[in-house]
Amino acid sequence: MFIDLYAKFSGGESVDDLERLQTIVRVARLYYEVGHTQDEIAKEMKISRPQVSRFLSYAKEHGIVQIAINDPLSSCSRLESLFQEVYNLKRAMIVPVGSDDEKMIKQQLGRIAAGFLHRILKDGDIIGISWGTTLKEVALSLKPKNLKEAAVVQLKGSVGRLNAKINPMDILVQFASKLNANPFSLTVPTIVTNEKIKEALVADAMVQEILELGRKANVAVFSIGYPSKKSVLVDAGYFSDEEIENFRQQGAVGDICSRYFTINGEVFGNLDARTIGIELQEIRKKEYAIGIAGGINCASGILGALRGKYLNVLVTDETTARMVIKLAGLTEKEV
Repeated sequence: MFIDLYAKFSGGESVDDLERLQTIVRVARLYYEVGHTQDEIAKEMKISRPQVSRFLSYAKEHGIVQIAINDPLSSCSRLESLFQEVYNLKRAMIVPVGSDDEKMIKQQLGRIAAGFLHRILKDGDIIGISWGTTLKEVALSLKPKNLKEAAVVQLKGSVGRLNAKINPMDILVQFASKLNANPFSLTVPTIVTNEKIKEALVADAMVQEILELGRKANVAVFSIGYPSKKSVLVDAGYFSDEEIENFRQQGAVGDICSRYFTINGEVFGNLDARTIGIELQEIRKKEYAIGIAGGINCASGILGALRGKYLNVLVTDETTARMVIKLAGLTEKEV
């Protein structure tokens, strides 16, 4: 069948039919999986645009490409409805990642969160952001949007170890440049040694101005971390491996903007008194409080954040969402 139908494309010229099939498959992959335009494919593969169009039509007509409409009752849609109903969320976005690779999960969630931001952001918005590996992926995936009179502000201190893997300033600048927004950095440590040092730092007029701007932000974008030796807070030099393990054993399950909480959403310990940045109760007031976390290690942190009402938009992966449901004692049938 393929050989007979190829004659319609070939114009009578002699070609290797298997090679032509491979070409059609490659054209289909570039168009549907990679997202290239037909013009880009024609240029890359050195064929005409009409050929690209014919190859794509052939691929659809003969089952090489199959277009599927997502069933609104599919597993992820049901999970999203469950989270929105039970935890009164504006939106839940649950992604079927199909991998337990942490970096891949963060990349996928970063793309979804970036797409959501692009849709909701408008002129005059103040966007508050945390930092870390997840926010880095959001920044990388964010598409340019020419906002007017917008601002991007750090919601927590950004000074840490010089050789840390993540540079908070890079994330801030990338957000601001892609959104045509003014960047405001909170250039103080996230966590200090004692309360007196914190009091002295936050007494500075410039620091107060940035903190106030963070409180005024109508959109907050943050990851939900968990106590781990791999935490960016360990990498940045704020905690030792032993300290972070002690937090976990004492009941800390997650953090938002470096403020830890328990499985029931209660503020953990006395770290808050030494932490510089937005407080958890302020995040509750945001028009959009967008929490992003993936991987089963984040499940307890997500549940604690939901119970504490620290987010109204959740972005996570399907496996983690199911783990959260299990921890909460819920079932999909409850919606």
